[in-house]
Amino acid sequence: MINIGMSRRGLAKSITSLLLVIGMQAVSAAPANNCQLLLGDSQVDYGTVTRSELSPLTKYPRYLSFGKRVVTATAVCTVPTRMSLFFRGSPSPNNLFRFGEHNGFVVHAMRAQLDNHSVLLAQLAAPRQPVGAGSESVTLMPGQGVAVAASDGGVGRQLTLQLEVEAYLSDSAARVTAAQTFEGNTSIELHAE
Repeated sequence: MINIGMSRRGLAKSITSLLLVIGMQAVSAAPANNCQLLLGDSQVDYGTVTRSELSPLTKYPRYLSFGKRVVTATAVCTVPTRMSLFFRGSPSPNNLFRFGEHNGFVVHAMRAQLDNHSVLLAQLAAPRQPVGAGSESVTLMPGQGVAVAASDGGVGRQLTLQLEVEAYLSDSAARVTAAQTFEGNTSIELHAE
């Protein structure tokens, strides 16, 4: 399981240090497959930003974006295996991952490779679910998973994909006059069959 924690502190009308902390521990992988889940970066820090540096969102006009950060996730198994990753966490009011009371963040899985060959990804609602049609990018909500979309079930030894994380803050939450902290958490589970 990979835990993703996010926090944001605000001081005197500025937003300070959105921090994405990632701790790593693989679970739910079949022991016979001897699989592990790795992340390229253990910490992403948005640094200090002011409200004027946040980008307005077209899809959610009352929300502002801190921007996008990319983390590489790699699942490695010693024997060819069908792998899937599931993202757990509390949902926000917009069905994003919760980030404070009314804010959220979203995870896009993209640029997937299975044994060093580009592959399409399919969204899953549950482990061991049949894999449907694939695309180059999949947007993940809390509780959803992703797997390789392939006629052979996407069996391989190494699955690598990019996880693009974008945190959103409501316009009203960006107007701070004292220090505030917003947090959100998710976990990434590796399932191997």
